[in-house]
Amino acid sequence: GFRPPPRPAATVDWEKTTEIIHVLNDQLGDDDHEVRAFVLRRMLREGVAADLTRLAAWLRVESDGELMLEILEALESHAVPKLLAATVARQSAPEAGRRRALDLLVEQASSAVPRQLFELAEQLEDGPVLGAVLRQLGSRSELDVQALLREKLASREALVRAEAMRALGRRGSTAARGHLAGLLADESPEVRLAAAESTGLLGAQEVADSLLILAAGDDLPLVRSSLQSLRQ
Repeated sequence: GFRPPPRPAATVDWEKTTEIIHVLNDQLGDDDHEVRAFVLRRMLREGVAADLTRLAAWLRVESDGELMLEILEALESHAVPKLLAATVARQSAPEAGRRRALDLLVEQASSAVPRQLFELAEQLEDGPVLGAVLRQLGSRSELDVQALLREKLASREALVRAEAMRALGRRGSTAARGHLAGLLADESPEVRLAAAESTGLLGAQEVADSLLILAAGDDLPLVRSSLQSLRQ
């Protein structure tokens, strides 16, 4: 508590401001990774706009999760849906960076975003990032993704099966009702929970007995969701 905090970012330009910004942006292309990282962090702290071209080139190859998040923070004010979609799709990138890129992609005011989400769902490997994309598809009624979501119900990854079921439930897909009995008995607690949440949304009275069994268990989130669906 004895050391004062960093000074706030300067709000008034002076005669050398433009030159300084130019030099700083040049340093974002430095061969030394540590130099680039240091400069970017200082630019973010001081509110200095980073050059989009250099940021994009850096993001395409960065493998450090923390640095990816900082590059994406610098990109928040830019409309770059293609770059963000490519980042989400890059399997070698850290999961945290890919998911942050997905969040920013969803926030982009671009008419291409729904189609990009669909394409990502088709090409991504089964895992948490795909699960996050499927979650987004649940609220995109303008997209015809029913077949894709039903296909993902058979994924080897429990999280993907769960998010596919949740998306179908939110979309009110009656075609998914035939999968509920199997998913309510799935080996994964997360999948059983997703199926229990969706049963009431889909009005699937034919699996009410399965919900009664789950509601008598000791998994409190599953009990709550089963009771909610029975009420619905």
